[in-house]
Amino acid sequence: MPSPSQRDGVEVSPVRFPHPNRLEFDVAVRGEVTTVWFEADRPVARSAAPVLPAVLPVAMRVGAPLELLDEHDAVAIENAARAAQTLHGWFSDLTPVAVAARAATIDDRSAGGVGCFFSGGVDSYFSALQHLNEVSHLIFVHGFDIEIADEALAAKAISEARSAAAELDRELIVVRTNVRALSEPHVAWGDCYHGAALAAVAHLLGNDLGRVIVPASYHVSDLFPWGSHPDLDPWWSSSRLTLVHHGEEFTRPQKVAAIATSPVAMAHLRVCWENQGGRYNCGQCEKCVRTMINLRAAGALERCATLPNTIDIAGVRDVRTDHGVVLFARENIAAMRESGAFDRELERALRSLISRARMEEIRHRLHRWVARR
Repeated sequence: MPSPSQRDGVEVSPVRFPHPNRLEFDVAVRGEVTTVWFEADRPVARSAAPVLPAVLPVAMRVGAPLELLDEHDAVAIENAARAAQTLHGWFSDLTPVAVAARAATIDDRSAGGVGCFFSGGVDSYFSALQHLNEVSHLIFVHGFDIEIADEALAAKAISEARSAAAELDRELIVVRTNVRALSEPHVAWGDCYHGAALAAVAHLLGNDLGRVIVPASYHVSDLFPWGSHPDLDPWWSSSRLTLVHHGEEFTRPQKVAAIATSPVAMAHLRVCWENQGGRYNCGQCEKCVRTMINLRAAGALERCATLPNTIDIAGVRDVRTDHGVVLFARENIAAMRESGAFDRELERALRSLISRARMEEIRHRLHRWVARR
């Protein structure tokens, strides 16, 4: 058989299991080969199921046919075609591609466990606590929001997640992966890929889990094309594993108010994605500041052990804007007014942030328009 680098299109080697806890495979994208690996703190499912969600968005982005050399669950193949249709409907640069795979009828007996992805943030605490009676395992992934090379921050986050899981009397599964080495050159992590990466991890854990909860990022009234979405996540399911998108019926202030009643969440909450200075929560980035305002509106900021107890008004005005900042700022203004925690200075700072974010978006659109001319 020719090596992956000798073929056109996107080809995936047969999966390998160097030891019971590790799965790896090679992906050739127009001759460039990346070895993708996933490993867990327990034996992984001896199945190629993680490959399809991990690779299909990349093949769509480069517009090349995808060849899979392992057998794949017939239901997963059919569902992945629906996922591809959804992604193409949202993003015109993700084109439908032919998928060559040997469809097989896989043993459809599901494992009895129920997992919930658990980064330690607001969405994951909310979903885990809402489903605590049925959830058997919490899933922490190193290699998604924490770079795979950042062992120190990962160790701290895993330690906090392990403590939280123990206090909730649930088992923590820790997964490490370099899958972003495959995705980063081709597809945007947030916009279209992270939900597929979550699905790949869920399938990796098929020995233990038959159902996996994916915590929602946005309220149903604010949904837009995004890598994890109620119209997308279920299509990464197979005959043995079901993925469930949860929590889109609730706004972020509502979620924060709910988890603020949990001593476990208030002791271990992790929301930061900038981690300035290697800190667990930097207390200065947009997501930290947003959450601090959420907690203040809920009357719980002083109870959260992992974030500063005071809000720097000037810092609110100056946070770096990113996707969703206008939405979340508006939610916080409404939440403060509804809760009686109204603060005129803080509201002015949030409105200033909204104005700056809008101006930056206008400039961005103008630059794109000029570039197309």
